Amino acid sequence: MIGLKDACVFFNTKIENAGTLSWIGDLGLAPMRYLCGGKTIHLETAGQTVTIHSVASFHHRGDWNTSKKLYQLKSSSTHMIKAVLSVITVVPGLLLAVVKLIDYMVAETRKNHRLVKEHLTPMNREIGTFDQPITTYEALSEALAKAWDDDAMHRPTNALIIHADGNVELNTDPGILRFNPMKLILEGAKIVHKSCPVERLDDELVRARKWEFANGGWRIATRENPDVPGTTMMETNTIEQALEAPLRRRGWLTCKCFHRVFVIPRSGQEVATEA
Repeated sequence: MIGLKDACVFFNTKIENAGTLSWIGDLGLAPMRYLCGGKTIHLETAGQTVTIHSVASFHHRGDWNTSKKLYQLKSSSTHMIKAVLSVITVVPGLLLAVVKLIDYMVAETRKNHRLVKEHLTPMNREIGTFDQPITTYEALSEALAKAWDDDAMHRPTNALIIHADGNVELNTDPGILRFNPMKLILEGAKIVHKSCPVERLDDELVRARKWEFANGGWRIATRENPDVPGTTMMETNTIEQALEAPLRRRGWLTCKCFHRVFVIPRSGQEVATEA
């Protein structure tokens, strides 16, 4: 049965070097990818292992915007003229999509479709466990790097759950931002704001403008809590509560939501939660 995700893969993604028929179909679907934030996909096969990389087909930074791991995979630039042409040609371009549909008669094309569908399906990632928590910043950095390297599908991250022993402080990014998680759930760890020769993690979160932040992005430190970060951190009692918590939309005219940091005390003591 064809679902929304299948339709998204067909109409809004382009697989490089997928053959002539797919190339013709994707050419017709370029206006739709421009208007709907489509992706360009690169598949690498080595033995039984398939590695997938992706990048936005069109981006305001143009070819300066690259895949996080395959730098040769780049975006095309955006422009007002391209936007107007995309609106004009989106319907005629759908006619060429019939050619891409014919290519789906080939088993390899259907296999690639399933791989791309898996690549685009968000997942929750856990670093450490409650019984074997992360104990140092360096250990966390290594664990995050391993999790990144081990995922050949490079799937998007819904929630990044970090189990620490209660003593791990995150002043700089140990490798979290590469996962771009919608929810960062810290059990026994916390983000701090301390003197540092490089950019601090909370500064990067605030600068990205897509993470929840309080007071207009201004950090308000007190004598009791001088290391308070600038980003909002919601306290919950359990990981399940954090996973179920809704995210606030960034605005009325967008479906995108703010990313958010959740903090869970290692001790398991109850904390006040937001209404």
